[in-house]
This record gives sequence, structure tokens and C-alpha cells, in this order.
Amino acid sequence: MKLSKETIEILKNFASINMSMLFREGTKLKTISPPKTVMATANISETIPREFAIYDLNQLIGLMSMFDDPDLKFDDKMMHISDKTDEASFVYASTSAIIAAPDKDVSLPSGDIKFLLEGTALNRALRAAGFLNVEQVAILGEGGKTYITALDTNSESTHAWKTVVGTSDTNYRMIFRSDNLKILPRDYTVTISAKGISKFASTLNDVTYYIATETTSKYDTLS
Repeated sequence: MKLSKETIEILKNFASINMSMLFREGTKLKTISPPKTVMATANISETIPREFAIYDLNQLIGLMSMFDDPDLKFDDKMMHISDKTDEASFVYASTSAIIAAPDKDVSLPSGDIKFLLEGTALNRALRAAGFLNVEQVAILGEGGKTYITALDTNSESTHAWKTVVGTSDTNYRMIFRSDNLKILPRDYTVTISAKGISKFASTLNDVTYYIATETTSKYDTLS
């Protein structure tokens, strides 16, 4: 089996969420962050032939990058990687040694906020958070508009940045840790539940992220 560039891109991104991953048989990849604040799923063009666990996904990706056109074969205990000249083997991890995403998909308890978030807007928000040295990005509803903003909610006197991403008839401030927004550069349909969970679904239908909001988030009031 050969992996497409798109699948390698997804694996690299998933490795930034959790270095370990359980591969399940089929055409879907899934991971969850160790604190269980981010879960991601992806549809891929390849079919994984069996279930196996990888402890260090970045190590595997790095090894595969040494091959010109790697071909993967799977046996009971390890993965075999080869091309025209080189060969390597990569031993599976015990499933008990990793934090694996649950097989069951996430269902949002409600869809209180919904809008289209362009990848360029999210990228600007994360860049602004870096420049301003703040650790939070929020979706803000005020004055009939929805904004994405970089801010420090622990202090009202610090720097902040925001840009309009939609309209709103409700007040809210749904807060995310910026390091939980390690998502692929896509446009996303964003749905946020006031109960503390959000869904970022790529408009390309290839990847979806479920990201917890911070407990200091507020819906229908900013007081």
C-alpha cells in the first residue's frame, strides 16, 4: 500500500495532536489529544488493512521520508517499508501504551453557533495570538456580528485583535486555547455548542475536529 500526499499531510497534523495513534481497519483515521480536549477524524483514499498502534507517529513519518516511493506491508507485529533499494521494519506498539480515540463519533449536544470560517481568518488569528503573546483565540458574538479574536481573557487591559467572520443575533464569547487549534489549513463549517464542545468540519469533507471550549466561555451574556 502507498500513502498519498494528502494522507501524509493528515498524519503529520494528527501527530501534532497526539504523538501516538491507533489505526483501525478501513478508510478513516482518528486521534485524540492526551488531555482529551481535541479529537480529529479524517477520511482517506487508502484502506487500512488491519488494526495496529503506533507509539511515535513522527518517528514513522520521518522514516518513511527516507524512501523515494515507500510501499507499506503489514503483518501481525510490524509494518514493512520498502522501495526499489531500501527496506525497513517498524514494530507496532501495544494498544495499552497509547491514548487512542474512541471508536464512536462525537455528537454535539446542541448547535448554538454556526458560521463559515475561512482558513485565512483562522491563520491570521493564530498569528496575531503569537505576535501579541496571548494564549487564547475566541469566537465572539456582539453588536450583531461574529468575530474571531486573539486575546487574553485573564486581563481586559492586554492587547487584542479581531476580525469579522459572520453575523450574530446573540452575545457570546467561546474561548479556545490557541494550541488546541492545530488544524489543517482549510475552510471550515464551525458549529459550537454552548455546553462546551465545537465541531470544525472541513468544506472539503476530508477532516473534522472536535475541540473543547474553555470553562470561562460565556453564551448569551458577556457580563
